Amino acid sequence: MTSKFQLDGIDYSFSDLTVNGKALVQHLAFSNERLAYFDKQLTILNKAKKAYIEELENDIVKSKSGIDLDGLFDED
Repeated sequence: MTSKFQLDGIDYSFSDLTVNGKALVQHLAFSNERLAYFDKQLTILNKAKKAYIEELENDIVKSKSGIDLDGLFDED
């Protein structure tokens, strides 16, 4: 843990805090780390969702028309 932290634009010294204050700063740091992690997870899940929707749409078109949209754009 760093010896200083910033809250609402004001610098504070970690060593000046009470035991409870130090614990709260650690909890805050943990919460911020978890939020960053879950933000990345949300991005990944949204990309997966978009890919599943696109694949489902292509499957629906293929089943109704017999045209494989994925096959039309393959470079093979």
